[in-house]
Formats: sequence, C-alpha cells, structure tokens
Amino acid sequence: MSPVAVSLTEYPQIMLHGFKNQEKTQLWACLHFTGIFLFDNFAVKSRIQRLFYFWFPIFLHAALLNSMYILIMGYQTGVWRIDIIIACIFVNILSVSLWYLIYFKRKLLTDLIAQMNEVCSSHINFHVKKIEVLATNVVLFAYTITPTAFALLCVSSISERSQDIFWTYGYKFKDISSYFRVLCFFNVNMYASLQVIFPGLITCMYCTLCHRISKLLSCYKYKLLKVVNGSLTMPSKLLVSQYFAILNIVDLLQKIFSEPIFLLILMNFLHMFSMLSYFISFFRHQFTVVVIGEVVVVIATTTLSTVVIVIFASKVTATNQSIKQMFQRYKESRVLASYKRDEEVFQIAIERENVLLSACDVVFFRKSLILSMFGALLTYSLLIFQIIK
Repeated sequence: MSPVAVSLTEYPQIMLHGFKNQEKTQLWACLHFTGIFLFDNFAVKSRIQRLFYFWFPIFLHAALLNSMYILIMGYQTGVWRIDIIIACIFVNILSVSLWYLIYFKRKLLTDLIAQMNEVCSSHINFHVKKIEVLATNVVLFAYTITPTAFALLCVSSISERSQDIFWTYGYKFKDISSYFRVLCFFNVNMYASLQVIFPGLITCMYCTLCHRISKLLSCYKYKLLKVVNGSLTMPSKLLVSQYFAILNIVDLLQKIFSEPIFLLILMNFLHMFSMLSYFISFFRHQFTVVVIGEVVVVIATTTLSTVVIVIFASKVTATNQSIKQMFQRYKESRVLASYKRDEEVFQIAIERENVLLSACDVVFFRKSLILSMFGALLTYSLLIFQIIK
C-alpha cells in the first residue's frame, strides 16, 4: 500500500490503531464532544451518549441568540456603544460560522488524520512526547474553563453600586439576590463560551496538526541527511514518494483549514480591536477586577492565539524549504560527480511547488507577520486614542 492510498473502509482501523499507539491527547474527544464526529469507532455507541453529543450545537445557537439579546439590552441601557455592539455581533456570528465550516469538512479532516497516522507509522523516529500530550490537554482545559472562571469572577465582584443590568435582560433587582447572581453567572458563562471554547479548540487542533507535520518533515529531513551523507542507502523513488506523501498532507491541511483559520483570525482581530477601542476610553478608577479579567481573557484568546498559529504554521513552511534546499545540494553533488542515473527523480522533488500555509491566500503565515500585527495594533491604538482625545 502506498503512503497515501487509504480506502474509506480502512479509516476506522487506521484511526484506532493510530490512537492506541500515539494519540494520548483529548483533542479529538473534545471535537466529538462538540458534535463533530470524525469516525464512528472512536466514539462509544451508546444511544444516551450519542444524544448527549447534540448538546453543543444546541448550546452554540442558544448562546448566539442570548448574546444578541444581551447586546441589544447593553445598547438600550447606554452601557455599550453601537460600534462595539456591531463588532461583538460579528464576532459571535463568526464563531458559529466556524463550527459550521469544520462540521461540513469533517470527512476531509478524517482523511487528513488517516493519512497522518499512516505516514507517521512509516517513520520510526516519529513519536508524540508526553510533554506534547500534557501541553495539549492543559491548553484544552484552559480554553474550556476560562468562561466559567470569568463568570465566577464577575459574580464574586458584584456589588449594589455596580449592577450590570443588561446581564439580567434589563431588569434591575433591588438587592443582590441569589437569583441575580445565578442569572448573571449563566449569561456571562454562555456569552464567553461562545467566543472562547470552540475557537480555542480550532486553535489547538490547527497548531497540533502543524506541529506534527513539522515533526514529520524533521524526521524526513534527518533521513534525507543520512542519505546525503552516505550512511543510509535508500531507493530514490521511495525517498521522493515519502516526501510527496507528507506534502499531500500539507496540501490537505491547507484545503481544510484555509477558510476556518481566516474566519478565526478575522474574529480575533475584530474582538481585539473592539475591546481596545472600548477600554482605551476608561479612566484609571474604571479598571475594576472584572474589566482587568476581561482584558486578560481577550488578550489570551485573541492576540496570543493568533501569534501561536503564525508560529506553528510558519514552522511547517520553513522546514519544508530546508528540505528542498537539501535536495538541491544533493542534486548538485551528484551532477558534479557525473552520476546522473537518478537526476530526473530528484529534479521532480526540486521542482515541486512549496506550499505556504495561509488563510484564504490573504493572511500568509510567516514569522514576519507577528511584527506586522503588532505594528498595526500600535498604529490603530494611537489613532483610536487621538480620536477619543
């Protein structure tokens, strides 16, 4: 069987075999928990459990409707400006649209994981370290617990002087009752979950896939280096076919995540700049514990997430480029030695187009993008400050 020739009937077996040997994270279990099934054999075939998996799509749409109503109440009470309202509405709609994009691409994602598991098994040096598993699970847990932690912070900071009545649908309680606190906790949790949980899951999933593809390319680079140095003998066609198998995975990753990552980055920038324009007009005494907590949550789930995506995606491109350069040097040494039997085979590898990961060919993931992002952030911050001043 070739490295990429996988039939549909073999997907479940490949999945289970791959998860038993190297997949120790809760990444795909969390994705299944959001109602997006990649393969049936991984999930428990209990009717009660299958019905329970429908909770997230229902919760997602209920949270969208609830957030719309809260934003309207925030505008009517004069707490939020109209530009902030519009930006937050778009952020919430993009979050739901992100779920639909991944849902309709679940078959392609299944194909991607199947190919990755098969190619990973062909590289002896490839293995998922415990620290990688721990980091992935910790990040997933952090994204999941953030809305609840922020809701608890809001409830614990409630006082009679600072009642956010839009969290209670405009109804102002005479005192801080238990019902008020429960309703506030429920609404803040739903509102924050809509903007944090699933976008965080997509961020973690994309970075994990990019990291593993980068490790695959690094393992192949080590094998190619041994071939170049003469310590390993390997047929040229097999060497190039293994390289193309990894590149096919990169192409499939780009095909699946181009639109979702574009929406995710657009959502992050909308959320970041809308909150920036809102908080920059605050006076020092207005930065309460809740406001500071919200600033921390926004920065962690937008700015840091975008930077991490750029770093992991650009690493794939950089490693692939170094492999192509090694092929180029290897070809030159063979030509200089007048050994031309396999020249055409290596020429195919050299002329193979380098895939640059992007989001809809608008945002290209290079490390220089981080500097451009911070430059844009500083520029718009100064503009907003001058307008408000």
